[in-house]
Amino acid sequence: MGIIDGTPLQWQRIQQREQAQLRQEADVIFSSVFLGFLEDGLGKGVALRWDVEPVADAASAEAKAAEREQQQMRAVLARLVQLTGSHADVTVGSSPGYDAKTLQIGIAATRGTQRDVRPIAWNEGVATRIRNVIRQRTTDCPRCRFPVPDDSLASLNLDQEFGAYYGIVDHPANSNPLLVSSVRRLIEGDQEGGRWLSDESYQGLIYNKATGPASALKQAGSIEPTDLIQRWGAERRDQVCGYCHGMVWAIAQVACNFPDGHAYELGLGRNTHKLASCFGCSTFLFANGYVPSSMHLGRSESWVPLPEQADAPALFNIGSDGLATAQGPTADHHQRFLALNAAWAQAVARWMVTGARQLARAEPGKAVEKWVRPQAELLLAQIEQRRQHHRQARERAERAVANLFLDALTVHDKDLLRLSRVVVPPPVATA
Repeated sequence: MGIIDGTPLQWQRIQQREQAQLRQEADVIFSSVFLGFLEDGLGKGVALRWDVEPVADAASAEAKAAEREQQQMRAVLARLVQLTGSHADVTVGSSPGYDAKTLQIGIAATRGTQRDVRPIAWNEGVATRIRNVIRQRTTDCPRCRFPVPDDSLASLNLDQEFGAYYGIVDHPANSNPLLVSSVRRLIEGDQEGGRWLSDESYQGLIYNKATGPASALKQAGSIEPTDLIQRWGAERRDQVCGYCHGMVWAIAQVACNFPDGHAYELGLGRNTHKLASCFGCSTFLFANGYVPSSMHLGRSESWVPLPEQADAPALFNIGSDGLATAQGPTADHHQRFLALNAAWAQAVARWMVTGARQLARAEPGKAVEKWVRPQAELLLAQIEQRRQHHRQARERAERAVANLFLDALTVHDKDLLRLSRVVVPPPVATA
């Protein structure tokens, strides 16, 4: 019931047992994709690295919590690597702290596999370039740890943003670069391959439960309408809210405007510390031939790929009098968006099948929790059903399968905790 078979389940109204089952479905879907992703990366010799937030004071309570999280991450990843049958190692570390001298505040997306991925692929030339870009596009904000985008919302919201990550493309011709943050999208249940609808108000929206959905303001660098969520309304239960992150927009602009450009995601604001790509963005990068400088297992909640409507690339077609300078014809930009998403869907569907088969074969109670095998078997059956339903259109079938991953991400939690509930022994959870 729930995500796998498409049953609507309102989280606030279902019983505790049903909530647990729904979470298990989300956990096994996420873990299947992660396990397939891990096996693929290790098999290609990619140096995979996951980081936790940096801590300045090594003696602080935060430092002790970070060390516990690293230990938990190492244990979880070690078990998952075992399940792949690989003898390779993955790296667990800490993101570099903010460096005012070099402006080391970015996540780099590098084309092709790397056997030696640094915490941040940075150099003085890039640092100078990004510093100049931010100076062009920012204003002073005494409350902010970093300079902030020159927008009326920026000085108000940036330090309160839930992950202030801003995508940007470095290219000599990109004279006045865009800084695009996470953009919220309201997706109809029958659009973009079909989505699971829980019949719950504001499905997928990230907000403070104490202050309500109206408090979930858009990020300063978002292109969404300012009143998108306010206009959504509690009565609309035929849509799900998704978050297209800044790195995804940067990869799209490289494809549309600057094919030899370099995509980065900047961590801005006082509360954005991890210089690492979330797992949602990591799947999009790997599927399209990129490797992030680092990854994290924090929250990929309600992550989605690019929008697919015909006017989706309009942001990159503004021209010389706007923010972006498009190079070459713009007529095929929509097709490039679709191609990026199709590559992502095919990879995620492949990883999901690989991982679900591994989980279905794993020994219950020893390698994985006892409930995992039946859920993995149900998932494999649903994948086959979706592929059969769309057997005349393979691309549509793969997107329908990949959307199970997106649906799982609407059941919000830290990604490390999702994985921890699947493997045995489950490491001690961190808050």
